Amino acid sequence: MAHDVFISHSSKDKLTADATCAVLEKHGVRCWVAPRDILPGADWGESIIDAMNGSRAMVLILSSHANTSQQIKREVERAVNRGVPVIPMRIEDVMPTKSLEYFLSTPHWLDAFTPPLERHLEYLAKTVKHVLSGEAQPPPPPPPPVPWWQQHIRSLAIGSAVVIALILLAIIALRDDGRPPTAARPSPRTTSAT
Repeated sequence: MAHDVFISHSSKDKLTADATCAVLEKHGVRCWVAPRDILPGADWGESIIDAMNGSRAMVLILSSHANTSQQIKREVERAVNRGVPVIPMRIEDVMPTKSLEYFLSTPHWLDAFTPPLERHLEYLAKTVKHVLSGEAQPPPPPPPPVPWWQQHIRSLAIGSAVVIALILLAIIALRDDGRPPTAARPSPRTTSAT
C-alpha cells in the first residue's frame, strides 16, 4: 500500500516521530514509520526502500540523534535522488551535519524546538498537505503564543500605577487628618529637691 509521507527519524526520537505520525494521520495524511509499518520477518532495508518508493514526501525529524545516524543519511539521500520533497522538522536547535546539509540546503526547515510541540505539528500537517497537493507556497507558520501577562501589560501597568497612587494618598491622609498642626509644647521639667 502506498503512503503519502515517509517519516525519517532516529530510534531515539521515536516519541516525537509517533506524535508526528498521529497528527498527520489525524489530518488524513497516510504515513509510513518504522518500526510500526515493517512486517514481522521482513527485511529492514528492503522495507525502507519499498516505503520510500511508495511515498510522495519525507518528513525528517532532525535532532542531534538524527545528525549522527548513518541510516538517516541514506534515507535522505534516497529521497533526494528520487525527487521526493524532504520537509525537515528540527526538534532541537542543531544544524545538520555536512553530509545532511548537502541534501537539506535548499528546503525551508520547520523549527519545532520551542514548546508546545503540538502547535508545530499542526503547522507541519498543513505544510505537508500543501506539498502533497502541489501548491507552491504553504501558509505562514502561526505566531508563537503570547503569555497572558504580555497581552495585558499596559492594563497591568495602569492598574499598578493606580494602586500605588491610592496607597500614597492613604498614607498622606493618615499622616495629615486635616487638623492644623499644633505647636510643640516643651516637655515639663521635673525638679528634684536637693
